[in-house]
Amino acid sequence: YKGERFEVKTKLVNKNKGKTETINCLWNRTFKTYVPEQWKTSSCEYRKVTVPLDPDWHYYILSVKRLQTN
Repeated sequence: YKGERFEVKTKLVNKNKGKTETINCLWNRTFKTYVPEQWKTSSCEYRKVTVPLDPDWHYYILSVKRLQTN
């Protein structure tokens, strides 16, 4: 970012990159798809699914440089 008085160099890092979690989802055997909890019937079963975590973004300041003002 370059402003009027300073130039700031930053780095954007995702702390959850490559991390996953295991959750239980409702699988419908008849339609062979995942369904919401409200659609639970006798043809449904729970299955464990590995899903990626939501991104957790952090900004790191690498350098701050004062610009010449006239």
